[in-house]
Amino acid sequence: MKRLALILPLLLGGCASFDLAQGQVAAYGARAADDTRESAEYMLCHGITVGAWRRAYGADPMRAQGWALLCAPPAALPLPPVPAPALPQPGEPHG
Repeated sequence: MKRLALILPLLLGGCASFDLAQGQVAAYGARAADDTRESAEYMLCHGITVGAWRRAYGADPMRAQGWALLCAPPAALPLPPVPAPALPQPGEPHG
């Protein structure tokens, strides 16, 4: 029924109706994408168990920091901060 409601104005109204319908479809798609992102962020930030968080982010300080920037207030990181290893400077030997 919804499809008919979208198609019927196109058949009766020509290009102007098509532009209107195209804009409505784009707005609907954008809302659906926003809802999907919001659900994913909720699950990532609030639906994750401590064990799953440790497996996914606990071993990598950069990933843990990224999660914290997206999801957590500054003092809510589940694990204590781990200092990131210093990156070698150009010209320094690796090792």
